[in-house]
Amino acid sequence: MAARDQRISPAPTMRDAVRLWGFCDRSGGDDAHWRWLGARTSTGYGITQIGGINTSAHRAIFRAFVGELSNDDDVDHRFNCGPIGCVNPRHLRPLSRRENVMRGNGACAIRGRSATCPSGHFYDGEMAVGTDGIWRRRCVRCVEDRRSRRHGPRPEFAAGLIGDLHELTGGRARRV
Repeated sequence: MAARDQRISPAPTMRDAVRLWGFCDRSGGDDAHWRWLGARTSTGYGITQIGGINTSAHRAIFRAFVGELSNDDDVDHRFNCGPIGCVNPRHLRPLSRRENVMRGNGACAIRGRSATCPSGHFYDGEMAVGTDGIWRRRCVRCVEDRRSRRHGPRPEFAAGLIGDLHELTGGRARRV
């Protein structure tokens, strides 16, 4: 999909629907891919204007011929719909941004489907808030290892470590 609309375009009018219909190559029939004949982005997605606001062609087509979308929904091409520029409403469906990303083959989708961190530890389901306020998956073990390398072990871990050293050194280990 093209970049998410910065401003929300109004609902397509009947005049918009007629104009959009004219930009669809429907020569293959109702179930075929309908190629967008209007303007395209550099990545091949169709782009149009509704109420003077740029919006993706497949989003405009979906809103005009299927129904309204929430602002959080992406319009996604169904599985087995090959061409990016296809605007056949039968090939489009609303999905959340997360579902749409996870269906893809990008880095975020690949990492999101992974059960282990890059170091091979299993994710335990805990999440962390990044400095930009976005929730991210994290490997608790890797986070603790990184923190320990920078700041030393936490007191609760250090107490266990001192006990182990005490046994290993025959009682010669002491707290500093």
